Amino acid sequence: MQWRLGVALTILVISVALGACGGGDDKPADPATWAAGMCTAEQKFVTAIIESRDNRDPTTLDLQERKERAARLGKIEADAARQLAKDLKAITPPKDAKAYHDALIQQAEDTAKAVDTQVQAINKATTAQQIAVANAEAQFESRGAAQEVRAKGVSLTDDLVEVLLNQEECGRAPIPGEPDQAEPTPSA
Repeated sequence: MQWRLGVALTILVISVALGACGGGDDKPADPATWAAGMCTAEQKFVTAIIESRDNRDPTTLDLQERKERAARLGKIEADAARQLAKDLKAITPPKDAKAYHDALIQQAEDTAKAVDTQVQAINKATTAQQIAVANAEAQFESRGAAQEVRAKGVSLTDDLVEVLLNQEECGRAPIPGEPDQAEPTPSA
């Protein structure tokens, strides 16, 4: 499950690039407010994932311990992804960022579904190989949603990219569409 932190951080790095609170109405937020709101939502998500880490090497655990660990961490991660989607839905993005924002919401929802499916498969596993397959399938699912986010990010206006790059609350955000860093090898 170590790859999940990589996925979570990938989501953060991609998503930090855009965000904000729309104030609860359907009026689009200005780009700076949007970016600040997005960062808050993303930081909640990443904090939940980081705080769930137990720094245990899953390959040192017996099968039942791995299943129990996967169930515990998977619930935290899926719940955090669902909360991220909910928080993002409460944000009304600027018009030029709507497609990207919607892709981020879909990515959070897809992450929750992938983790739920992974945990179910691990729960049924009778061998370490079956766990590895469940991990690889979840990672594959997550990559598909991340590709869509990158594709939508490429179409952001220069003004939006500039706001994202200069958003202090977010730290250094990548330019949407730039190549990802390598993801960790999956393990549960």
